[in-house]
Amino acid sequence: MLLTALALIAAPEPVSPQEIAGIFSADDYPIESLQNGEKGVVSVEADVNPDGRVTGCRITKSSASSRLDSVTCAVITRRGRFLDRARKHGGTPFTINTTVNWDMRPGGIPLIVNVSKIIFTSGPVMSCRIEAPAWLSMPDACEASKRNAQAAIARLASERSLDGLEYVIEMASIPGDHLADISAGEARGEVLLGRQTAVLTIAANGRATACLGGEDTLSGELAEWCESMMKNEVYEPLPASAENRGERQLTKVNAIYLRPAQPR
Repeated sequence: MLLTALALIAAPEPVSPQEIAGIFSADDYPIESLQNGEKGVVSVEADVNPDGRVTGCRITKSSASSRLDSVTCAVITRRGRFLDRARKHGGTPFTINTTVNWDMRPGGIPLIVNVSKIIFTSGPVMSCRIEAPAWLSMPDACEASKRNAQAAIARLASERSLDGLEYVIEMASIPGDHLADISAGEARGEVLLGRQTAVLTIAANGRATACLGGEDTLSGELAEWCESMMKNEVYEPLPASAENRGERQLTKVNAIYLRPAQPR
């Protein structure tokens, strides 16, 4: 009891953000926070027992997002191991303080759920808009997709009325192997026109090393799509301190569908 009391009285021991970063994964970012554009820095204090395990965690400065605050303490408590520091304390409990920066602008494309949409609306002049996370810049996406979209919309318009409908190109990145989930990346209840699915294997350095094809009802050129992704896409490298430096899987989905026009 006396040792515990002394640990609580002693000033918390600072731990750098670099040291703490290794226990976090991009997959820890709450999906709701991503969708709402939430980011920020969380400051915490954590109590550590003599074997280096975290026994308690408190927020000392909020990120202004309760979700990010909550997951910060949850991850530190579940995965935090401070064995070297515990040895230096000679069997005495101690307290650390640190900060965690939740930000959606890493050096590469993060391995998090990411859904981006390019939306075309037919009419006298075809309009285009983009729905994408705030951190993802897609300045040329409309222009690059416009020629194929115009041809597809013209064909569809000859077959049916497109009044009140939008032509949507949806691109999703989902951590893990989700090829078995045939609805991944698809807007349920909408008219699906075609889809490509594949699983990339990502090395610790962020480079794609393999591509396992799932289906391609869009172009029929799944091998070319895989080759392009392996050549051009670079993802967020794992930090050197990460507990697991092995390969990761990422499911990529491209889907094209018609949906009722959404209010802007």
